[in-house]
Amino acid sequence: MKRLVTAVVVVVVVVVFAVYLWHSRQQERLRQEQEMAARRTVASLRLEALITRTGARTDWEGSIAGKSALMPFEIYTMDLQRAWIGSRPILFLGTIKDVSAAGDDQYRVLFGYSPRGRLLLASERLRLDLLCSKALLDPLLAAQGKRKFDFSGAVAVVARVERVAAGNLRDSEGVGDSVFTGFGECVDADYIRDVRLP
Repeated sequence: MKRLVTAVVVVVVVVVFAVYLWHSRQQERLRQEQEMAARRTVASLRLEALITRTGARTDWEGSIAGKSALMPFEIYTMDLQRAWIGSRPILFLGTIKDVSAAGDDQYRVLFGYSPRGRLLLASERLRLDLLCSKALLDPLLAAQGKRKFDFSGAVAVVARVERVAAGNLRDSEGVGDSVFTGFGECVDADYIRDVRLP
């Protein structure tokens, strides 16, 4: 009888401990989801404020793709000239690929594009090469720390594009692909991590 009572107590303790562990994991997962949702909400509000403050155009992807969920693989320089060059700056979500000094108070920054709502087959081929003030970019670099911006949409940059050029990049096997670069200047920028536009 004593063994039975001991076995029942052990089973109850194990079950209670298992339930406690399961509940703790669920609570931790819920806490992490809530933190992520809060970060995304704050970043979305910052992104909306950036768009409002600068009057940035956010529709340039749609002007290339039309109503399709897929952007065309074949993009011509003139498509990007129409989409990027205009009286209003564009919003470009991407990652910082390179930074170099351009005088005492500016950087030349290469931004790689990270698509948002559409599957952009040519996304690796779109870049901006912009002159940005150090006052604007230093906070982004400080937020980055020693890490690279290697996740989607880490930086929202509002850019006034003045010209677009096509080039050709070769991979390690010597296979080339067209790369399109918009040249201009930063109007504003913010570090937003992986937030999607509304």
